[in-house]
Amino acid sequence: DYAEAHFNRGNALYALKQHEDAISSYRQALSTDPDYAKAHSALSQSTRQICEWSSYLETERELGERVREGRGVVDPFMFLSFSDAPKDQHRCAELYVGDRIGSGVEAVAQKVSRDEGRIRVAYVSADFHTHATAYLIAELLELHDRDRFEIIAISFGPDDRSQMRRRLVRSFDQFVEVRERSDRAVAETIADLQCHIAVDLKGYTKDGRLGIFAHRPAPVQVNYLGYPGSMGADFIDYIIVDPFVVPPDQQENFTERLVHLPECYQVNDRKRQIAKQTPTREELGLPEKGFVFCCFNNTYKITPDIFDIWMRLLGSVPGSVLWLMGSNDSVQDNLRREASARGVTPDRLVFAPNVKLTSHLARHRAADLFLDTLPYNAHTTASDALWAGLPVLTCTGKAFAGRVAGSLLHAVGSSELVTESLEDYEALALELAGKPELLSGIKEKLLANRDTAPLFDTDRFCRDLEAAYTRMVDTWRAGGMPEAFAVGVTRAPRRRRRQRPGGKTASGGRQLLEAAKLLQADQPAQAETVNGGAKWGQSAVLEG
Repeated sequence: DYAEAHFNRGNALYALKQHEDAISSYRQALSTDPDYAKAHSALSQSTRQICEWSSYLETERELGERVREGRGVVDPFMFLSFSDAPKDQHRCAELYVGDRIGSGVEAVAQKVSRDEGRIRVAYVSADFHTHATAYLIAELLELHDRDRFEIIAISFGPDDRSQMRRRLVRSFDQFVEVRERSDRAVAETIADLQCHIAVDLKGYTKDGRLGIFAHRPAPVQVNYLGYPGSMGADFIDYIIVDPFVVPPDQQENFTERLVHLPECYQVNDRKRQIAKQTPTREELGLPEKGFVFCCFNNTYKITPDIFDIWMRLLGSVPGSVLWLMGSNDSVQDNLRREASARGVTPDRLVFAPNVKLTSHLARHRAADLFLDTLPYNAHTTASDALWAGLPVLTCTGKAFAGRVAGSLLHAVGSSELVTESLEDYEALALELAGKPELLSGIKEKLLANRDTAPLFDTDRFCRDLEAAYTRMVDTWRAGGMPEAFAVGVTRAPRRRRRQRPGGKTASGGRQLLEAAKLLQADQPAQAETVNGGAKWGQSAVLEG
């Protein structure tokens, strides 16, 4: 009769990916204590991992009501895959941080001076190893301008001794292991390093440690990349976004001040290698002929509504298959059963095993079209597909997590693949499957744009992000409060860099960024001119 013991057992089984047994433990916890909010969240996440949808609609309704009524705490990251309402997501985060962190957390003594000089940026994460975040951010860390920034890693994740881990360690000026330290001790370390900016790369994702930031170790604290939504915490000052993923009029749904980068908020690594040899369709378990729809998203992102569309597409396109990630036997069994219930032969679902990244990127070439999910889009997964030359078809949601793939597609010059409704999404998928010449033209354009479009111009992204960091610190140095702002498009030439001994990066002299004017991109016609700049709602545009 001890609900917490059953809940903890469920957590252990979940970590072991024994989802069926985890679900049983969570249900036992709830049978003992029906109001156990954490068990409700955990059960919802476990059933989503294996696409067990028997109570999907009831769970979706229950979670939404709990958040809106403030009844118990719902895990914010899990809630993103159920809700497409920015207001509800924000409320969920506020309730969660209030329960987990509380109020009155004692701040550590900040030791950084307001004097001019290099800006010290601490990237705080558990993901400095073989991880999706690392695959996105690695080149950015190498490109940061060491004349103007000192880049520090605060790492509380594992050392997997991988090539990626070694690359990341070399890319930082300092790499500080804090895995065994308490939140307060880590905060004191950041303060002792006199960091101007602390960037949370985790948020509410697995292994996040928001408690570090609750101690206010840096005068500027930023939510970036790991968590696509508001943290709901008053000790996080800014969130890095772009005008598509979070339009300026959404400020009311964020505790953080919105900082709009001009193109796409998501950084990418141009050094990601793709295996030269593409496996044959036969080797991949795919039909030699026939259209291959593909979705390599995590299975918890698949919803019954999206799956309905996918099955109708298979029914309308003879010989087609749907290629998915086969993360576990349970999800394969459940999805094949769901396909059969919708009149589709189960063997038209093909499941891909986990392979190393270079091989995974190469096998994208065997697919014809990537079908995205909603309300939680493909994020890193979409970048992988686009980098490999596979078109991604998405539907735009209302909240950050459901707008990421659209942002990526706009930034790579493939806006025609961004739809505004599920009806349009389904219709366009069917049209592309029936018009090979149209799809071929889209693929050719994607490959042509890959090396020139903003999405994969990491140096350009680095300049934009550094401009944002500079504005944040300048505001603090002047004694101002955090405010929303937008960074204009940078026109400065790409910087040529060489590696210093020890992995540090040399810029070859002062950069042109300080002298180059940052031009505002796509300024709305109704923008109000203020102090020689422009204003986007509450967002002041940075001009140099």
